[in-house]
Amino acid sequence: MKASLRGVFAVVVCLAVICADHRVCGQTSCVPPPPGLVAWWAGEGNALDSIGGNNGTAFGQVSYAPGKVRQAFVLDGVTGHIRIPDSPSLRFTNALTLEAWVNPRVNAAQCIITKYDLALGLGQMSYTLYLNPDGHAYMTLSASGDIYDTITVSNSTAVPLG
Repeated sequence: MKASLRGVFAVVVCLAVICADHRVCGQTSCVPPPPGLVAWWAGEGNALDSIGGNNGTAFGQVSYAPGKVRQAFVLDGVTGHIRIPDSPSLRFTNALTLEAWVNPRVNAAQCIITKYDLALGLGQMSYTLYLNPDGHAYMTLSASGDIYDTITVSNSTAVPLG
């Protein structure tokens, strides 16, 4: 990504949950966090980053409810999102992993995670993880920032409705 980006994440669902001792939690057990983890928004009643200090701000209809582990973000699918200011730690160089636990209520186009410059518009797109109306998850990457210069991959199994 370009160093001059002032992009934002639009986090539309709970992105993972972290134990009090900073271990990645499952429903009944915990494992060490993956190497190189740079950010983690647990949705524990706020939009704070539990790992890297990339704290977010809730916008629109955002609330919190029991999630896969402890609390999760609940967003209305229209205005609710979390914005995280651009940071060098959120810019990919040669590898990128995005992970989210999602619980969609309807089959519709739904952004999960996106990194782009909301203020400047075109030419600022970097990466997006989203659900299509068919329920399949897609990830789109653009090294140049151009929305028309992207590579897209998808999963073969639809995400079940919650």
